[in-house]
Amino acid sequence: MGTMRIPNPNLARNYTTYSIVELSAALGVHYHTVRKWVRMGLTPIDDRFKMYFRGEDVRAFLIAQRKRTKRPCLPGTIYCIPCQAPKAPAGGMVEYRPITPRRGQLVGICPSCERMVYRITGAAQVEALTATFAATRIEE
Repeated sequence: MGTMRIPNPNLARNYTTYSIVELSAALGVHYHTVRKWVRMGLTPIDDRFKMYFRGEDVRAFLIAQRKRTKRPCLPGTIYCIPCQAPKAPAGGMVEYRPITPRRGQLVGICPSCERMVYRITGAAQVEALTATFAATRIEE
């Protein structure tokens, strides 16, 4: 089964009641997805045939789903999308490529799948990350 995209919880408005069709349109998902969320724990207002949902309940559910799927990167790791896990770059080596004066990109190689891994970071954090990685700074 593929990874499910969790919509932005801010699209569900507080103090608004949604039917399944209205909720699916507001969040940009298929109405079967909303029905799946009900099986996963999204609670309707009551148990009648036509279900209605409070916007604040939908927001709380989507925020909980996002927290459940988060995989924070520890220091010294970069998230590899194909492996779906944080990995330490091969040889602990990364390149820092500045994007703006305040932000840049760390680029390394995943030790498992040998694909490029990327991490956006602030320029102020580069010095702290340099101690963790064998970093090379690329000036453009």
